[in-house]
Amino acid sequence: MKGSFSSFLPATFITLLVFVADAISKTWAIEAQGTVVSLIPGFLSLTPYHLNPGMAFGLALPQALQVALSLGLLVVLIQVMRPHSTRGFLKPLLFGMVLGGAVGNLVDRLRTGAVVDFIHLPHWPLFNLADAAITVGLVGLMIGIVHNPKQT
Repeated sequence: MKGSFSSFLPATFITLLVFVADAISKTWAIEAQGTVVSLIPGFLSLTPYHLNPGMAFGLALPQALQVALSLGLLVVLIQVMRPHSTRGFLKPLLFGMVLGGAVGNLVDRLRTGAVVDFIHLPHWPLFNLADAAITVGLVGLMIGIVHNPKQT
């Protein structure tokens, strides 16, 4: 295996940070049932939580298939990113965001059969911190691949 354990610490730290922040935010959303918090009036609010039994954008698949797909995608992600996860600052950060978000949503699916969504933007489905971390991380990684294809 290429690289020492300490070379993976930044990505591991970000993964854990995203996972814990996601878990704390979902716990808050569950406990704050009925409370709407307007962060940016008319644009961004935290709503009473919604259990989303589907995958991305509510894609309805049987739970066993969702878990299998999630686990498979995590394995692929780790295998593809492992050689790159120690380069620079941004790759470990982005990789950790994707991995932490994916693990956070997978834990929800395993525990309750659904993920907790509570962040509301106008004209957009409810989502959670894990979803946001996955999206930002993947977009950042794709931008990095497009701008530096020889370094990926």
